[in-house]
Amino acid sequence: MPPMLTITVPPATQAELALLNEAETAARFQLILDCMKLGGGTPELREELSFLARQQARLQRLQLQAEMESAREPKP
Repeated sequence: MPPMLTITVPPATQAELALLNEAETAARFQLILDCMKLGGGTPELREELSFLARQQARLQRLQLQAEMESAREPKP
């Protein structure tokens, strides 16, 4: 088995990735809500909606953490 590859991503890039993930998650969340409003409230959609809500909360925490780390870095 090959060794695991570890990639370190700078905080600014982490924040950008978090914003992209947040936008995608928000769009999926809204799409599922719209489907449910139209009568498509299946258990699978409710489960996905719950997952996306947890994902949004996690991404918001990551974004806040990246902002706090960025604020701690010395400014030139």
